[in-house]
Amino acid sequence: MEKRSIKTLIAFILVFFGSSFSLFSQEQEQVKVLFVGNSFIYFYNMPMVVASMVNSQGGNMLVRKSTVGGSNLEQHWKGEKGTQTMQILESEKWDYVVFNNHSRSAYETPESFMRYGKLFTDKVRSLGAKPVFMTTWAYHSNPLMQERISKGYDSLANVNDVDLVLAGPLFSKARRLRPDLSLFHDNMDPT
Repeated sequence: MEKRSIKTLIAFILVFFGSSFSLFSQEQEQVKVLFVGNSFIYFYNMPMVVASMVNSQGGNMLVRKSTVGGSNLEQHWKGEKGTQTMQILESEKWDYVVFNNHSRSAYETPESFMRYGKLFTDKVRSLGAKPVFMTTWAYHSNPLMQERISKGYDSLANVNDVDLVLAGPLFSKARRLRPDLSLFHDNMDPT
């Protein structure tokens, strides 16, 4: 992705968080956000960029991430691929936990997608935090997969009554409106 494209995505996420909770309150309470997922979160270190943007505007956000390239939420739940998500979840009192699942899991393994989305939603709520899911975007080689990805995340959000950050649809719209922008790093599909 080009830097300006990731900045657009990060600005979108910042707007979501800014409208979801009062980061800019006079009390300046620290808001703790854990990001869980894969390269869709860690590429360009999105959590730190979001925190820097919030903090530069007078907010007080602390972020941490639990990410492994190509991972899905089942692997995070089971501690596979070296993930330590469960330990990190229980190590702090988080205000928000932002998840993304492997893009194809929304339609290739929908039962697992829904099951682990619910397990994490329930776990996060039991710890007193708010779960949020970030819709992933379609691969460069297959823009038509966005509809299936979005459908899976919409279903997950409706069943579990969680908020969505609509990053995938934002990417799709940007691709339609500005086909001249290169939104993908070296036009490679993420893992």
